[in-house]
Amino acid sequence: MRAHLKRLKSGHLLLVSHLFLFVMAGAFVPTFFRSKGIDLSFIVLLSALAAIWSVVMFFLVSKFEMRTSLAIGHLCHACMFFSLVLLPTMIALVAYAILLGTTFIIFWIPLNTIFFRSSQRQTNAIDSAIYFLTGGLLAVIMPPLGGYIITDFGYTWFFSIVAGLYLIMALIVWIKVEKEKIIALSRVCITDYKKLKTITFLDGSFHFFKASIIPIYTLLFITTEKNFGWFLGYLGLIGFIIAIFLSYKSDKKQKRISYIMFLFILMSLSTLSLVLAENISVWIILVGIFTVIYNISSPFRVAVTMDAKKVDLQFWKSRELFLNLGRSVFLSVAFVFFYLKIYWPLFVFYAMLIFIFPLFVKYKLKELN
Repeated sequence: MRAHLKRLKSGHLLLVSHLFLFVMAGAFVPTFFRSKGIDLSFIVLLSALAAIWSVVMFFLVSKFEMRTSLAIGHLCHACMFFSLVLLPTMIALVAYAILLGTTFIIFWIPLNTIFFRSSQRQTNAIDSAIYFLTGGLLAVIMPPLGGYIITDFGYTWFFSIVAGLYLIMALIVWIKVEKEKIIALSRVCITDYKKLKTITFLDGSFHFFKASIIPIYTLLFITTEKNFGWFLGYLGLIGFIIAIFLSYKSDKKQKRISYIMFLFILMSLSTLSLVLAENISVWIILVGIFTVIYNISSPFRVAVTMDAKKVDLQFWKSRELFLNLGRSVFLSVAFVFFYLKIYWPLFVFYAMLIFIFPLFVKYKLKELN
């Protein structure tokens, strides 16, 4: 493990420095808008708008100067949190969504390129596991801490401090990261991303089901920032230790499909079980089971796409497009269900998507075992 961390050092430092703040502050954006009286459906719409705007940004950005892109990304993060305390609520929601969608392209594509630069087929799963484990470890500590800070000092101080720290990080990135310019033409990204478009489209929906739909739905049961922070901390680490072990075995044996088929059948059943949650105790147990399986599956979902293509900035730009197309479509569907306050069909819908995902992987990537 130490050798892998040493190899990934530069990208890992960038990832940790960002997630240290975003895992803590971003987690409370739903509770912030909820405290302002915004309906849960419009909080879901925020994520949908971010994904839709990122698709637009995909076609607008073809040249990436790594240092500049990362610094602008941190400036966008600072503006996101400043907007929450400076703008009227609905304008802040739209501004936050547009800035968040911008970071999907301008920030995450360079960061992923740097993080996975040394990855190869024999390390794709373990590198992906470290990538996801980083957020999982921080999520154990940062959301509970954020909940206590908000309770004691309020949202204005909390978001203002986070925004200020992002401004400092933008300066540090500008000083420390070396200049490097890479061009990735949008047309080439689309045409060269063969076999992976449908897989990545579906994968995008899974990410935001766990990152957005479950936390937002949880606000039906949990109303205080402290309890919400502890709930997110509870979800943070579950399953990632097992994920590290299975990812290592997968890299050794190169048997991705066998792991994915088993995990996604279990994840589909656990998603379907969420329909049964009628109180907070049952919800916490069922979401815990789902999160264990989801976290274990995360490295494999990334690794199968990395195995199939050259992993460079063009790959990450292509992947970001189809991830966000999937997020746009399925979050828009989720918005309708939340607006109508009919939730159980949404869980059934996602369970079906999860069930068919490994079938698409097996069909599209027949060379993988």
